[in-house]
Amino acid sequence: MGASDPGQVRRSFGQVNGKTLFVGKKMTDKDTAATVASEAVRAIRGMNALLKDYSGTALAHLYELQETETIRLIVGAQPLIPPMPDGLLKFKTSSIKEYKKFFFASVLAAWWFTRTVAVFDKEMVEELLTTDQADLQISVSQFARFLGNPVLIPFEKPYHDDGADILGCIVGFATDDPIGFNGLNSFVFLPVFMDPETELPNFAVGLARFNTRDKKQALPLRDLIGSVAEAQYDGGIPGFSLYQQGP
Repeated sequence: MGASDPGQVRRSFGQVNGKTLFVGKKMTDKDTAATVASEAVRAIRGMNALLKDYSGTALAHLYELQETETIRLIVGAQPLIPPMPDGLLKFKTSSIKEYKKFFFASVLAAWWFTRTVAVFDKEMVEELLTTDQADLQISVSQFARFLGNPVLIPFEKPYHDDGADILGCIVGFATDDPIGFNGLNSFVFLPVFMDPETELPNFAVGLARFNTRDKKQALPLRDLIGSVAEAQYDGGIPGFSLYQQGP
């Protein structure tokens, strides 16, 4: 599995065959949440090209352009096209690979400006734990609410996976059709981890694509996350080995 303490992982990130997903067994410690958020900010701050391309000025310009366009160009702080002069043309002619790169960048940029952090209080955790989440179903219309407002979920304790300590995960939503959601719709998972080589925070990237044209069709969340693990390449994606299906 790649995790040093399966019990710890279940408390933090979820289970493949169990019930709990993204829920701790006690109130999220605010100091822990602040520390994880600080590391996420530090990781993005080191991405000079991202901060240059997705600057506040660039995003403000998208809002100006949106007034004269017939399509949406930005939601909240999340751009729907690359915020460069030729962004709209480039987006329309992009390959799937380029879409994925943009989805990753757009969610990171949105979180950089919003910095929303999920902190579960004791009552909320207890209520969530009474719900059987092993077969939790979600739809595009439900998770489209993350568009423009990605959320960082800090883990109570880091867990070890693929040689790295996973501190938390930014979750978001990206699409090329923010009106009808009839195109590429992806739930974006960005685990925050400490790189064992550089000892600096970084992000892994996982895109779980909703393969449905019905935006209200419910799909198993566990399967969506599992599809990320199945698509691993090279040495794997830190933070997703837990969801690799066994033989």
